[in-house]
Amino acid sequence: MSKPIGIKNINLKKVNLYLAHLVVFLLPFEQRLLPWALIIFAASNIFIHPFHERVYYYKKRKFFIWLFSAYYLAHAIGVIYSDDLGSGFFDLEIKLSLLLVPWVVLTSNVINKFTLPELLRTFLYATVLAAIVSFVYAGISYYKSGEVESFYYVYLSYYRHAGYFSIYVNFAIAILIIFIFHNREKVQLHNYLMLTFLIITVYQLSARMGIIVLGFLLAYAFSYLVFPRIRFKNPLIALTLVVVFTAGFIAVSIKYVDRFKDVTENVMNEESSSGSRPLLWKYSWELFQEKPLLGYGTGDVSEVMNDKWEKENFDYAEERHLNAHNQFVQSGVALGLLGLLPLIGMLVIPLFKVNIHSNFIFPLFVFIITMSCLTEAIFERQDGVVFYAIFNAFLYFTYSD
Repeated sequence: MSKPIGIKNINLKKVNLYLAHLVVFLLPFEQRLLPWALIIFAASNIFIHPFHERVYYYKKRKFFIWLFSAYYLAHAIGVIYSDDLGSGFFDLEIKLSLLLVPWVVLTSNVINKFTLPELLRTFLYATVLAAIVSFVYAGISYYKSGEVESFYYVYLSYYRHAGYFSIYVNFAIAILIIFIFHNREKVQLHNYLMLTFLIITVYQLSARMGIIVLGFLLAYAFSYLVFPRIRFKNPLIALTLVVVFTAGFIAVSIKYVDRFKDVTENVMNEESSSGSRPLLWKYSWELFQEKPLLGYGTGDVSEVMNDKWEKENFDYAEERHLNAHNQFVQSGVALGLLGLLPLIGMLVIPLFKVNIHSNFIFPLFVFIITMSCLTEAIFERQDGVVFYAIFNAFLYFTYSD
């Protein structure tokens, strides 16, 4: 005897949920499998949910579906007035998740307040595992070379650039902080052990903005525990021990890390990563001022920037074909206000609508993304695009409707 249609549909939704777990698990790891997992998740989601259900959720969430899609649509428009169509379409391919994920996820209910916590836990465990693997490979490298630098910055981050991995790890720390808040009546040792390990990982990755964001996250956690919830003493003591232990580790290892020292020593040296950024921002801002409304076009922005670096004799940037290393400036040069306003809108407007009393994690997520946008053009690479698109869609509506 066959199962009723409703039961089959429930089982298929479970399959789609498991695929969502696969997507978030793969995020911190090798990127080559992630697009295929995302495509399979999206295809199964489209197949499972009936049209009338999608219409219902579209009507309920249409403002934010269009808001989260507008940045991608602006880039599609930017291709029209680009000369280099090949580069333009390649950029649209990289950013496709910004269009695909909102229209698939937000017109369905597979991700909701009941399924989200376990998805976050999956990402947390995946990030911890990816960090462990990175340390293992760093240990092997150290064994072969004897260089202690194997445990720092790009040498430690095995799967992707240290700056992007620090974004992932900081978000995992934010998830842990929320889990601690929700279980503040007792100390769960495994959470604090993971927190200690991930804090050390961010420090070892040595991405400056990553460390700054980490400082804000810990300050937020302390302020939440100390001021409004003084009566919950055990989590406060546990968090204090985490920070004390971490500070001790940092004090021992700081002599090996020169990343912040480099900022002060190389701030005027355009042939360094830290010293080049002020010039990247300055020259990019000049380009934005030349075409503030529509920019240079989705496909032409890279060539225009490299021509600018050449004109200014900025060899360090020209040889490396660097972008603006600031997503707001990068979008301004590419699309002018046509791209800059949707970018700011999709980050800022939801914060005025979200219920922060029930959705703690979304503001922390937006904070991490926004801070990262200040020193990296994170939406120019799939590492940043897919991460933002997935969790922005997963997090926003789970506690609001």
